[in-house]
Amino acid sequence: MKKKNKKAAGSGSGSNAAGNTGSSGSASKKTENTAVKEQKMNIREKFTNLYLLSLFSLFPIFMTKKLFHVRTDRLYFFITATIALLVLTAGAYIFGKDKKHLRTVYQMSVSDWSFIAFTGICLISAIFSSYGEAAFTGSGGRNSGFLLMAVYLLSYFLISRNFRYIEEIFTFFAIMSSVICFIAVLNEFNIDPFALISVISKSQQKDFITTIGNINTFSGFVCVSLPICIIMSVMTKKTVLRIIYLAAAGINMTGLIVGNSLSGFFAFLCVITLLFVYCCKSMEKLFGYFLTLSVLLISIKLLRLFSYIHQDKYKNLSDISKYLVYDNIVYILIIIAAILTATTFLLSKRSEGKELPRYIRYIAGGVVGLAWGALLFIFIYFSFIDTKTDLGSFATVLRLNDKWGTHRGYAWIRSIYLLRSNGLKNFLIGSGPDTFGQMMKASFNADMIKRHGKVFDSAHNEFLHYLVTTGVTGVAAYISLIVTILYRCIKRCKDRIPFLIVIFVIISYCSQSLFNVATPIITPYIFVFLGIAEGLLRNNDAKKAL
Repeated sequence: MKKKNKKAAGSGSGSNAAGNTGSSGSASKKTENTAVKEQKMNIREKFTNLYLLSLFSLFPIFMTKKLFHVRTDRLYFFITATIALLVLTAGAYIFGKDKKHLRTVYQMSVSDWSFIAFTGICLISAIFSSYGEAAFTGSGGRNSGFLLMAVYLLSYFLISRNFRYIEEIFTFFAIMSSVICFIAVLNEFNIDPFALISVISKSQQKDFITTIGNINTFSGFVCVSLPICIIMSVMTKKTVLRIIYLAAAGINMTGLIVGNSLSGFFAFLCVITLLFVYCCKSMEKLFGYFLTLSVLLISIKLLRLFSYIHQDKYKNLSDISKYLVYDNIVYILIIIAAILTATTFLLSKRSEGKELPRYIRYIAGGVVGLAWGALLFIFIYFSFIDTKTDLGSFATVLRLNDKWGTHRGYAWIRSIYLLRSNGLKNFLIGSGPDTFGQMMKASFNADMIKRHGKVFDSAHNEFLHYLVTTGVTGVAAYISLIVTILYRCIKRCKDRIPFLIVIFVIISYCSQSLFNVATPIITPYIFVFLGIAEGLLRNNDAKKAL
């Protein structure tokens, strides 16, 4: 038995949470889990977790001049923190005692090669770009030129080679994000305790919120933090921690509401529907799911109470947000969720942790798939087949045209035009990282100024943005990175909290990125979580911990 314990002790981070969430509860898994917990982190792992802690705590609030320089502030913070981690990690390898680990650094996965290919294509695209300096620095867009892409790659490799899972950093992120979301709620009702919004010109105040800045960017941030809170509250077995995560999930939900962004609501629906299918594995998981859903719905109505106290003097709630906050249908949903919570709780006590028949998940997956398929069909039908029927206010959601999605459709449609009309070189490798604005100026400058009074420097869809700026080869490499990470994590998940976190954060981020802008304020998180995912996979695969 001692030999088995020794082997488990070296198995790394990914297996840390296996015993917390797995359904088998066998003695061998408990022994492995205990041994892993008792193992002390080495210096590289400590540096990496401190780096992650800084990104989960200081990064989203770091400002030098309130919100005026927030994008460049976060850009320099991320670059500085990543370079610091590189120096500390290099020092640990040079002066440390675990030289054997250095050999495993060079072991490459398909995801590693995909990321290297993506960064390499960004470099080639920047070299051959007609906007050379802007392509390298991102000065003509959102500071997301090749240099930042190279830092993303560096961050990914540092995390993936030195990460070790500890729950506390995610707990801290849940708490910190709740503080940021609570400030957002205060801002929405014209309370500005840190004078972040009042110093901005009145014409722009409706577009800025909390320590993140732009409301769409803030919504993207919530799409990273909220899935963590939801997964933790559903999966944890510790009562105190469940209370903390439920409270954090509720506050994050209010942040999503006041964020007013279609991208945020879409990502939330993706997470909550896919998680339902996953939770159909057992009554215990369904109880956690419906309990969390109840809290999320109740938090929306607590926001209604908050609004009542402040005489409903809100700043800028969208039609969807107003409907959720002020319509009575949410009360009905709360009652249904509460009944399902009580029912699944009682059934979970009787089932004694047994898994439900597999066909229940298949049925749930089929229903969810049909629902999403129906929505997609409706969107395609009214966008490309029936373009005449008056849809009223639903036209901004269900019909793709220049006005769709608060004029995102304008950028989407012209993205395809740019891809098709700018030659083979741009089709293959793009116009250069973050040079979308220059391409739009060259082709549509007068039209943009006439219609919108501004230049679109982003496609408002990260995949289309990369398609135009890095070509079909660049976006293919980017998609390959995401798909291979997700596939490998799903294959090895087995109810483990760390894997579930990265799976749903990546899904949530990618869902909101279909409607949002890549920016140093939130984009670092997708590459950080891809690095965490690769780190979990390496730890588990290398030590045969699964």
